[in-house]
Amino acid sequence: MDVPLADGEDYDSGSETSSVFERGERLNWECWSETHKINCPEPLEDARYPLDASHFQSKEFFNKVSQIQVIVKMANINLTPEKPTYDGGSWHVEGQLNEHICATALFYYDSDNITESSLSFRTQADRNNLRDRFSYSQGDHDVIEAIFAIKAKGDKMQNLGSAMTREGRALFFPNIYQHRVEPFELADQTRPGYRKIVALFLVDPVVPIISTGNVPPQQKHWWKDKLREAESLNSLPSEIRDTITQKVDYPYEIDEARRIREDLVSERKVVNSDSLRQQAQSWNFCEH
Repeated sequence: MDVPLADGEDYDSGSETSSVFERGERLNWECWSETHKINCPEPLEDARYPLDASHFQSKEFFNKVSQIQVIVKMANINLTPEKPTYDGGSWHVEGQLNEHICATALFYYDSDNITESSLSFRTQADRNNLRDRFSYSQGDHDVIEAIFAIKAKGDKMQNLGSAMTREGRALFFPNIYQHRVEPFELADQTRPGYRKIVALFLVDPVVPIISTGNVPPQQKHWWKDKLREAESLNSLPSEIRDTITQKVDYPYEIDEARRIREDLVSERKVVNSDSLRQQAQSWNFCEH
């Protein structure tokens, strides 16, 4: 393909065959791109999906199940003049597979002296289904990026937006979206501030899990009090009863309970990290 020289461009025969070939390829591509513009039509107005409140189900979620299970969590973020900023959280989904969390409710019940913050959401696109529907020439990934804003080797995660987390607001969302708390700071950095939330994690009603309804209290000091009331041990000297309570490793003392909780938090971080690595895949459009 012979391409005319541009105005003011000097002819350069080149000393190496490879450089002549590369220059010719470059000019061919520039000429092709200039004369074959990509037609990117705008979406049709009637193709948009109109949403209003009537499209969302607000009751009868549980198919008349006799009970539901909820994991309750309370969390505070406290800021001080010495530490006036919160850097934000990490992307995650709630819980582990054995907890079967299907939805989350967050209630921001109290805050003071902090700037506005938000909770952001993202999800992964259906790589396999969408990739197979594209028709493109061998290696022609630029067209896909220009029309669909999808980079051939880019991350397939898609940002869904964010919601403001003002005091008195409640947010409800399914546990299929990754989410994270965005940064915020003290409004008046000369005095402390805080934000307090209650989180309710709904367990899938179809898959009940073991809960406090099935497991007795695990606080050791409660157990000690009840043990003193047991008739079978009352006949023993107090020294022997004390030895029994000291030697058993269950229920837990408060320090052991805290260590178990730290192990659980660490395990959840590993699970979330591994899950995010698997989900953060590139499009990887195949050659054909």
